[in-house]
Amino acid sequence: MRDPLLMLGPHLFYVDWLNFQSFEEEFSASWVCLERFGEAPGLQFTGYGNDPKTIHGVLFPEEFGDRVAIDAITRTIRAAKPVQMIRWMSDNGYSAILHGSVVITSVTKDHDYISRSGQSGRIRYAISLLPFFDGGKPQGQYQVGQYQEGYDQYSQGGETP
Repeated sequence: MRDPLLMLGPHLFYVDWLNFQSFEEEFSASWVCLERFGEAPGLQFTGYGNDPKTIHGVLFPEEFGDRVAIDAITRTIRAAKPVQMIRWMSDNGYSAILHGSVVITSVTKDHDYISRSGQSGRIRYAISLLPFFDGGKPQGQYQVGQYQEGYDQYSQGGETP
C-alpha cells in the first residue's frame, strides 16, 4: 500500500509517487506605524497577510514515471478553481491537518539531466499556494475581536448585559 503524504484537490502525493521534500508556510500580520505628536510612534493592527504555502519536491520521471503527475497539477491551475488541501500527519494515515481551500498560483519546474531523447532526468519543482477565503473571511478560523452574539469581546467570553 502506498503511504499518502498530502492531497491537493485531485492530486495525491505519496512517499514513492509525486513526493515532496519540504513544505513551507508563512504566517503574517500587518501593523502600520502611526506617528503621534509629542510621543513615540504607535503600531496599529490592520489585518492578516496572505499566508502563502509552498511545496518543494524533486521528481525523477525517467526512473519512476511521475512526469504526468506534475503536468496534471499544471492543468489544475488552468481550471482556476480552489481545491482542498489535506496533509497526513502519522504513519498509519489516520491523522491529518485540513488546510482547507487553497488556490494554486504557480508551478515552477526546473528540468535538468537532459537525456539523448531530450527528456529531463530530474525535475525540481515548487508549487505555490494561497488560502482561498470565500467572502473575504478565513474559513475554519476564528478572528479575535469578531462579534459573536451573546458574547462581549471585552469580558473574555462572558454574557453581554
